[in-house]
Amino acid sequence: MNEDSLRLVAEVLESWQFPILENDGSTLLFRYQLNYIRAGASTGDDPFVTLSLPNFFEVTTDVEREAVQRICNAINYRMMQVKAYYDEDMKLTIAFEFFYDNPGSVEYQMRRGLSSITSAKREFARLLREERIQI
Repeated sequence: MNEDSLRLVAEVLESWQFPILENDGSTLLFRYQLNYIRAGASTGDDPFVTLSLPNFFEVTTDVEREAVQRICNAINYRMMQVKAYYDEDMKLTIAFEFFYDNPGSVEYQMRRGLSSITSAKREFARLLREERIQI
């Protein structure tokens, strides 16, 4: 794991005065705009970071699964910088991944990523309301 990347993320969070709620050695958990965000680094030497909003919506029916799949596809198409997907437990995650070329760019990329994640979550809620009208 790239400990330097995780350390840089921790330093940015500290400079923003965001407490790290959990550090399991491979990811950091923190709050951003009432959301629990998980930050992780690559397993190799690449300067790579993933920010994700995990498990914020659970799919419970086949009709919801189809609607959520359409919504995820729409978000992925419209907001190319984030990925929205659900896992095998049918829990939705929105992720933003980035490479950085120097330590100074990590803060910029984190701001961009967190903004994109929260925008995607709002877009998900809006599209879900539209889908629910049809369900």
